[in-house]
Amino acid sequence: MPPKSILVATIGTRDLAFRVSNGEWHNLGNDRSPDGDTISEQALVQKELKLEKCDFRLLTEYFVESWEDYKDCLQPIILGKLLADKHQNLGKIYLVATNQPDNIAAEFRSKDTLYAARIIKLWIEQHHPVSIEIIEQGINGENPADFEQMFRWWKNTWREIGRTLPEETKVILCLKGGIGQSAEASRVTALSRFGEDTYFYDFIQDTKLNRRGEPSQYTQPFQGTNYLWERKQKESLALLNRCDYAGVWRILLPYWRNSQDDKILKIRDLLDAAIGWNRADFQGFAQGIDTLEQSRLQSWWQKAYESAYLGVIRFKQGNTIEAFFHSFRAVEGLITEWVIEQYRPHITYIRQQSGIVSPALTRTVCQDSQFPELRNFQWIFEPRNEIYLYGTKLDNILTAKFPKINTNPDWQYFFRHTREWRNLIFHRLLKLEKEEVFQAWKTNTQREWEERVLSFLNFISQQHFSSLTEASLMSQIHKLLEQAIISYEPQNNRF
Repeated sequence: MPPKSILVATIGTRDLAFRVSNGEWHNLGNDRSPDGDTISEQALVQKELKLEKCDFRLLTEYFVESWEDYKDCLQPIILGKLLADKHQNLGKIYLVATNQPDNIAAEFRSKDTLYAARIIKLWIEQHHPVSIEIIEQGINGENPADFEQMFRWWKNTWREIGRTLPEETKVILCLKGGIGQSAEASRVTALSRFGEDTYFYDFIQDTKLNRRGEPSQYTQPFQGTNYLWERKQKESLALLNRCDYAGVWRILLPYWRNSQDDKILKIRDLLDAAIGWNRADFQGFAQGIDTLEQSRLQSWWQKAYESAYLGVIRFKQGNTIEAFFHSFRAVEGLITEWVIEQYRPHITYIRQQSGIVSPALTRTVCQDSQFPELRNFQWIFEPRNEIYLYGTKLDNILTAKFPKINTNPDWQYFFRHTREWRNLIFHRLLKLEKEEVFQAWKTNTQREWEERVLSFLNFISQQHFSSLTEASLMSQIHKLLEQAIISYEPQNNRF
């Protein structure tokens, strides 16, 4: 079960309403005359209470001290409906209010919202069983109207709030109350601290409804994912360029979490497939691609092209050991798959002591008239009746089927030298320079290396691909993924 959300609201002077004797609700912080002649709502409340002219801070302090007398005549006119709708899913509420020291000019201190926040806290405790904390802003002399000061203040505040929050806690933010510079700083720093877990709410002011005591309606939340998309998109594309599909997954996870948006879910499915491919899990890769492509991946030769292209990607990433490994495995693995496909009636699977089940070719193939090329090759089975499909035994079978290989210098180099490079590299803790990858394949450049591997694969599979990029289904998936991320625009999910 996901953790409960927290709500952080900045309290402004317009957040509270008071019901006067005629049943109308007036805003305690509205000190402006609507037409220049009639008195303000704040003044009407003071008149109702027969109070001396006083400012907002003093008026709200009076109500805190007289709470038991007036608790049924006060309500949070902006937050009220949101609190009513969301309180069951809230683990804690933070009310941020200004409380500036005595040496601050009266015109600013008179609008402090500390006591308004205390009234709202008392009201919530009366109506909803949620833990509440008031955070005082300005008490240490920081200026709520100074953006730079507020930026630092909010960073520290979010750090304290987030210190004990479980992962994936949704943070509901109502940050329009209070001074503009502080509100802007709070929004920017909240995104930096909580990222995609933020939900920003705005409210629709309706004086007629408020006068009847109905709290303001709120808008559908604007998510942190939407605010952050441009930056996250750039980060994703940069990681995608390195084929770091797991990294792209981590960045974009919040965008499809609880989402029904087909476009982002398609990106997720493509990433699933790509991550499987990146681990050389071509079976998992197959489950994430379209039916037509799945059919091609079931061809006995396709996985070898994927392995070879994975080697190209590892080379691009600077991982030369894996680049060599995947390219070598592509060729030797394809020879194995070719033997299984060619001599299937004589293939058996043997469980070894390690528990691994290995394919083997049985001696019976030498007596099968369908395969005259192996009639004189019984010697390769000695002293057993079957051979496992790896190493020089594979070379013997391949050259028996294609005698011209014996006079092909490229193939002979692969059998004698490239395989020895493989043994040397994987049995010793040696680094491998890019040039040594080429040398192992008797080539001079990356292009020549790719073409050499491709020529071996095409020869065995009898396919006619012009490049490893063209042969790989992953290269196509990569392009689809890139385009999907470029064209995606996040939508608001209901919360």
